[in-house]
Amino acid sequence: MVGCPPFYNPNFTPSQTKYHIVNSTVKFPSAKNFSPELIDLITKLLDKNPKTRLGSLGGIKEILLHPWIGKFDRKKFES
Repeated sequence: MVGCPPFYNPNFTPSQTKYHIVNSTVKFPSAKNFSPELIDLITKLLDKNPKTRLGSLGGIKEILLHPWIGKFDRKKFES
């Protein structure tokens, strides 16, 4: 959505990247106009706790039922 993965920094070593993935929260650029549904989806997919992360209970079906993804034709994702 912004052109690079969360926590990306070209100056980070792999261990610095891992540190930020584990210890930092996702920051959404204020210049982008993200919908609340998209912010919710990304935040839930990047939940640090694997037991509460989106998809941990229902797999891909749980993710596909998210309201933001519901705006798209799901049949395009099934093939």
